[in-house]
Amino acid sequence: MKTHTAGPWYTTDGAEVCPMEGEAAHVTLAHVVGTQKGESSWIGQEEAVANAKLIAAAPDLLAAIQAVEKRLTACANAFYVSGKASALKAAFDGWKDDIAPARAAIAKALGNGV
Repeated sequence: MKTHTAGPWYTTDGAEVCPMEGEAAHVTLAHVVGTQKGESSWIGQEEAVANAKLIAAAPDLLAAIQAVEKRLTACANAFYVSGKASALKAAFDGWKDDIAPARAAIAKALGNGV
């Protein structure tokens, strides 16, 4: 399976999603446009921009959920396999390092971040 364009991604003033780095900095990954809902209704520009922000946050959200999944798996293994409080504490150490990027990705997806 081919991998996606590496993040981070950002949105333009409009509803375009572009990569931030390298030669592709001016390449549009996605342009969110209003689509027809029924016979005569279209999504507005504000909703298209919100959708673009959610799409632009995808690489950050993926990285965040992978880190949280790894941390939770380590905690579960420490609890169920070793059964020792010290192993569980060691697995939990550093959880803030995983939560901060997750919160930032959520803020970006909601339009409160980058």
